[in-house]
Order: sequence, then C-alpha cells, then structure tokens
Amino acid sequence: MAKATLDNTTPSRRAILAGTVALPALAVPSIAQASTDPIFALIERHKAAYRRCMGCVRVRVSTADPWLPDYDAAAFAAAETAQDTACEASRVAAFALTEVQPTTMASVLALLQLRQGVQFGGVLS
Repeated sequence: MAKATLDNTTPSRRAILAGTVALPALAVPSIAQASTDPIFALIERHKAAYRRCMGCVRVRVSTADPWLPDYDAAAFAAAETAQDTACEASRVAAFALTEVQPTTMASVLALLQLRQGVQFGGVLS
C-alpha cells in the first residue's frame, strides 16, 4: 500500500495576489445588477402608496367626529372614499412585492428594511 502524502495546501503569495486582483472584477456585476433589480421600483411604489394611505387615514380621522361643531358629513364621506382607494392601492403594491424575487443581497436588505418600517412605522421616509 502506498503511503499517502500531504500536499502543500498553503497558498503561495502569487496565488493570493492573483486572487485579490480578481475580487473587484467579481463585485462589479452585482453592483450593476442591484441598480436594475425590479424590486427597488416596487419598493418605491409601495412606499409612495403607503404614505398616501396613511395621509388619507389622518384626514379621515380628523373629520370623523360628528359631535364637532364644524362636522361635515360630505367631507367625511369623501375622506373615507379617498382612504379606501389609497389603502387598496397600498395593498396592491404590497402584494406585488411578493410576486418578484430579489436578485441581489442589496435588494433583500431593502425589502427587509421596508418590512421593518411598515411593521414599526419608521423607515418610510
């Protein structure tokens, strides 16, 4: 039976330098791809729709008290209709996010930040 020999697995200086030269070339496609990832446009669409929805909620809530002297039933009905329309658009935009798969780590991170912002109410600025 032949005796097994151990190969030298320590990389040479030349191999390390050749590898570090190749690293920036490997990173460029992912950066370029991040700017074309369709999830970013969907995230921005959802953010805008969510902001509109929350704005309409604020308006409806401010017109909701029939005991106020300046209560206007027609204004309340219009605010409620606007809220329903805006919040439905926000739901549609949120659902669209589930139909596209992020293609980069940057887009995965952006999607997670959006989720956190919606859940905790802070990142939608």
